[in-house]
Amino acid sequence: MKRRGPTTAQLTEALGKVSKPGGRQLRFLSAHCRAPGRATTAAKLAVAAKYKSWRAINLRYGLLAEAIGRKLGKRGAGLGILLEFASPQSITNEQWVLVMRPEFANALRRSKWVREV
Repeated sequence: MKRRGPTTAQLTEALGKVSKPGGRQLRFLSAHCRAPGRATTAAKLAVAAKYKSWRAINLRYGLLAEAIGRKLGKRGAGLGILLEFASPQSITNEQWVLVMRPEFANALRRSKWVREV
């Protein structure tokens, strides 16, 4: 079976090469790691991080994915290297559900960006 994204080791190494964010970004990353099944919406993450809107989550996640992608040698990497998405229609939800890839969650913990749950 073909791997769909970077491994935990690759992501851990990449996290070690990018600037560790502070405050709100670490709050939403921690909240996402702690969410049941690592699945939640950008709106809920915005509340956890005390952002005014889900748009801040999209921006911060996008910038982080881009920075990690560059360190992995994958220019133009999108959110797919960190997350999977469940469409609203597929789960009777109004918003897209963001599912943090287990490899990314493990890398966040190994890099001590978030605490063990």
